[in-house]
Amino acid sequence: MVEILASQVVSGLATGCVYALIALGFVLIFKATDVVNFAQGEFVMVSGFISYTLLIGLSLPYWLVLILTIALSGIMGVVLERVVVRPIMDAPIFSIVIATIGASTVMRSSAGIIYGYDVLPLPTIFSKDPIRLGVLNFTAMDVGVIGFSLVIMLALYFFFRLTKTGTAMRATAQSQTAARLMGVSVSRIFSLTWAFSAAVGGVAGVLIAP
Repeated sequence: MVEILASQVVSGLATGCVYALIALGFVLIFKATDVVNFAQGEFVMVSGFISYTLLIGLSLPYWLVLILTIALSGIMGVVLERVVVRPIMDAPIFSIVIATIGASTVMRSSAGIIYGYDVLPLPTIFSKDPIRLGVLNFTAMDVGVIGFSLVIMLALYFFFRLTKTGTAMRATAQSQTAARLMGVSVSRIFSLTWAFSAAVGGVAGVLIAP
């Protein structure tokens, strides 16, 4: 009973780390722009398909697939912000929320048209063989997902605390008016925030897809 419980805890932590990354993407955008991005889940989904295309379709090495997926996901976030959100930034928040819901519908439908609705197998760099450590019984994939998620979270923490751009993003989240008065380009910070949010979703997509 203890072994089963311990194994489920480790597996649950791995799944929770992926959901934490998705939630982090929500928070990044909401804190900076007061917008709830209902397309965040689609960022994760599209990132999974991007990694599938690069890994299976183009046979690229896994480390390159990870880098390219994060970069392409970030670009996707910037495009969505520039095309869908920025033109209506002065509109009521409800209008922007509806726009993100529309974008999520378009992304979901487009993925279905391109890739179909069947389950597509995607390999992982982590071994799926069980590992025993005392009462714990887990896989290298669980440990890899937890470790990689923690690295991303720590990297973001230090970025926001120690860099000028991170400080500007925190200032914008506190007060857009004050940030503008201090010379911060709020529109640039908005684009960076959406890029970061989509890139974090890209990491989650690569981790959860296998």
